[in-house]
Amino acid sequence: MEKLEKIEQIRKYANVTFEEAMAALDEAEGDTVNAIILLEKQGKLYGKEESRTSQKNAGSAEQIHFDDAMWEKAEQVGGERTESADGEPDHEARHSGNNHSSGKTIGNAVRKVWNILRSNSLHVTHKDKTLVVMPAWLFAILLVFFWHVMAVAIVISLFFSVRYSFSGKDDLSKVNDYLDKAGEIADEIKVEFQ
Repeated sequence: MEKLEKIEQIRKYANVTFEEAMAALDEAEGDTVNAIILLEKQGKLYGKEESRTSQKNAGSAEQIHFDDAMWEKAEQVGGERTESADGEPDHEARHSGNNHSSGKTIGNAVRKVWNILRSNSLHVTHKDKTLVVMPAWLFAILLVFFWHVMAVAIVISLFFSVRYSFSGKDDLSKVNDYLDKAGEIADEIKVEFQ
């Protein structure tokens, strides 16, 4: 490919002047892909939805993307190929670093909590007689939206020998130990005031 063609190819991907494209090509020792990667590191590539032709001719030319051969070359040089859901190269993901990992971590934590809440239930008992059995997710929702009423009701009910425990798929013995301890403390306080 002639130098002029390489410069024009670079300018299709990057928002640069002819002179800047030529300088990048020279710095990349005549390698078009390396020149594009260099300009990408400088933040001079067009966004995913734009190109030089689409900016000038709004809708009259096809959008230009890296083809597979160019991506393979970029990967050999040390780049990383990321694709969007539609299979097109995702230029934004290449620049975003690890920002998406914190989103995944939060998502995984929410999913884990939801699975625990979904697979367990809360048992409310009075003197070994079961009063209510409700899914843990329902209890969590009630606690979130009506925390001030729920907290008071739970504390007062402990003084009337009402006990709370969780059961289900997960091992919640530590939570149940804390709930038992709260019941014992309520019994001790009740004995002191009698």
